[in-house]
Amino acid sequence: MDIILRRSLPKLREKLLEALQAVLPIVAIVLVLCFSVAPVSPSILLCFLLGAAMIVVGIMFFTLGAEMSMTPMGERVGAVITKSRKLPVILGIGFLLGFLRGVAGLVLALLLYCLFYLAIAALHKIRRQERPLESYPFAPFLAAGFFTAYII
Repeated sequence: MDIILRRSLPKLREKLLEALQAVLPIVAIVLVLCFSVAPVSPSILLCFLLGAAMIVVGIMFFTLGAEMSMTPMGERVGAVITKSRKLPVILGIGFLLGFLRGVAGLVLALLLYCLFYLAIAALHKIRRQERPLESYPFAPFLAAGFFTAYII
């Protein structure tokens, strides 16, 4: 058990740094806004910081698990496909994977659009305002969805 822990410690450190690089800029922006433009109570700030720490730990373990499980499997599948030397099979699988990534981008864009709309509706309800029927441009959500699908 101790050998496994020692071997995985450098990977954990690497994934922790990756997660910190992803989360700290957003946390810094929120903290600047909390101390300048929109002051919040210390309890809310503490909840935010605790949530940010939990997000860092979650991202760290998620990326470590994904890398440990998916990378070897992808390498083996890629090696088998290229060893077959059948161009139609290689092109077909490449097209299928690209198509699925495009579908994932559209689904993510729609999900982001729905979450944005629900957040706006919740804000109007909290403020007890009449919610006007509005439409929002879909292009930014498409861009965010496809960018997320590209990263995944």
